[in-house]
Amino acid sequence: MKDFVLLGNKLAATTEAIWPHVITGEVHYGYTSPKEFLLPNGEKTKKLQGQTRWYTNLPVKKECTLKLTKSYYADPTKYPKYEGFDAIEVSRVKDIPYDYEGVMGVPVGFLDHLHPDFRILGASNGARGQLTDIFLAHQQDLHFNGNGRDSYTRIFIKRK
Repeated sequence: MKDFVLLGNKLAATTEAIWPHVITGEVHYGYTSPKEFLLPNGEKTKKLQGQTRWYTNLPVKKECTLKLTKSYYADPTKYPKYEGFDAIEVSRVKDIPYDYEGVMGVPVGFLDHLHPDFRILGASNGARGQLTDIFLAHQQDLHFNGNGRDSYTRIFIKRK
């Protein structure tokens, strides 16, 4: 594979074409996320801020700055379970509990941090066919218990 740096939507990491390379570490996010874009008419826009990432296969040595400060056991009701799947939903990366040992569905933004205490098991939506653990590959659309709404694309992680 030739060296590359590409700009793309952060959810592209979970597509069938890219996900296998993310899981193996061949492709990862770069150092920064673009904040502004120049439009063809010369104006600047911030409309895509937070939605884009640099993708690269070049070495990137980022220190993990994610500090785990939330406790699952302090209030388990803050972490709903999925229907038909033994995992909890963590709606924000900063809310990943430091004391939960099971599988967690976390936002794609987790890939910005790649906390060393966790391993990636798989992802929902586009990467369904490329999941790393067989038990995840058999899951259908994921829903939260009780409210029936669909989840967003999630990266499934578990403490090492």
